[in-house]
Amino acid sequence: MRTVTLGRGRFPRVHYRNTLWMRFDEDRLLIRPHVLFRWAHPPLIIPRAEIEAHVRKGLLRRFAEMKTAADPAIGFHLPIRHYGWPEDLDGGTA
Repeated sequence: MRTVTLGRGRFPRVHYRNTLWMRFDEDRLLIRPHVLFRWAHPPLIIPRAEIEAHVRKGLLRRFAEMKTAADPAIGFHLPIRHYGWPEDLDGGTA
């Protein structure tokens, strides 16, 4: 389970604290919510080629920001240590 922040622009943001299951496979990212929320949120599969990742500096620590080609305005933020493809980060790893 991972803690992820999802949002469009600066606000509004949705914080999924330890409710998302993320699996970084060789060529895709699979995102599934906790079993209690699956009835309303189906799994999401994003091809690795569609993801652009950057290292961003937050108030207290650095984090990985992912954006997709489908909608670049929506970003996923997660701790760098949880990002499964550190070689794809443009700013290096922590």
